[in-house]
Amino acid sequence: MKLVLLFILILTILIGIMVMVYINIKAEVVQGIILNMISTLAGFIVTALIFERILNAYNKINELKQIKIVAVHFNNILQQYIDIFADIFKSVSLEAKGHVPEEINVFFNLNFFELIEEFDWNSSSPALYSLDYSKDKGIIYKNMPWHEYLVDRFSKLEFKYDSLFVKYSVWMTEEMLNNYAILIDNELSEKIKKGKKYEDLKLRIAQQTGTSFKLLRFPFVCPLNTVIDAIIKIDNFNRTHFPNINHIKVNTRLWINKTAPSIGSGRISSKDEHKYAPKDLLGILKKQSGPIRLDEL
Repeated sequence: MKLVLLFILILTILIGIMVMVYINIKAEVVQGIILNMISTLAGFIVTALIFERILNAYNKINELKQIKIVAVHFNNILQQYIDIFADIFKSVSLEAKGHVPEEINVFFNLNFFELIEEFDWNSSSPALYSLDYSKDKGIIYKNMPWHEYLVDRFSKLEFKYDSLFVKYSVWMTEEMLNNYAILIDNELSEKIKKGKKYEDLKLRIAQQTGTSFKLLRFPFVCPLNTVIDAIIKIDNFNRTHFPNINHIKVNTRLWINKTAPSIGSGRISSKDEHKYAPKDLLGILKKQSGPIRLDEL
C-alpha cells in the first residue's frame, strides 16, 4: 500500500511539472503532447487509487479472517473453563434444575455463586486417580480429589491461554487485546494450591496444639467472579463481531446423571458443615476493622 501511495505521489509531481511546462511553452504541438501525457498520467493515478481501494478491502478481509481465527482458538479454551464450572455447579446442586440455559450470562445468573459456597473441594472429582484390584472387591476405582483435579485442569488451560495470547496478540484489535488480557495470569491453579497448603498447615498445627481451625470454603480460596465476568465479556464481543463461529455455551444436557459428576456429589455434608468457615467469608473480612482468626469464626 505504501508503494501505491508513493507511485501516486510521483505521478502527481510529474503532472505538476508538466502543467508548469505547458503554461510556459507556446508551441501548440508541444502543448498537445504535454496534454496527452497529463491525461495518461491522470489515468494512471485513477487506476492506482482504484487498486489501493481493492488492496485495502482485501487487507481488511484478510485481517478479519485472522482475528476470527484468534477468536476460535480462544473459545476452545474458554469452553473448557465453562465445562469445569458447570460440573462444579452440578456437583453442588441438590437436584436437577430442569432446563439448563446454554447462554453463559444466563447460566451464571442462577444461584451459581450461592451454591459453590457448599462446594467440598476435598471430595472426589470425576477424574480417576488410579485403578486397583482386589480379590474380594474386584476393580476399585480411586478418584482424584477436586482440588487436585482443578489444579491440573486449570494449570494446563492457563498455559495454553497465555501461549495463545503471546502468539496471536499481534493479530488482535485494541478492543480484543483489552478483553483477552484480563485473563492473563488469572492463576486459579495457584490460588487453589496455596489455599490447600495453608489449610493443611493450619490443620496440622491445630492437631498438634489441640486448637480448632475452620476449613476454608472454595470461594474464599479461589474466587471465580473475575474470570467468569471476563469470559462473559469476551463471549459478548465474539457474538457481536463473529456471529458464525462456535460460541461458548453451557452443556444443556448437564443434568444427565449417568455422566460424572453426579448431582450433589461435591456438596459439604450436613455433618461436616460446622467444620467450615462462614459463608461469604470475604464479605465478612471486609467488614472487620481489625485482624480476624479463622478459628474464632
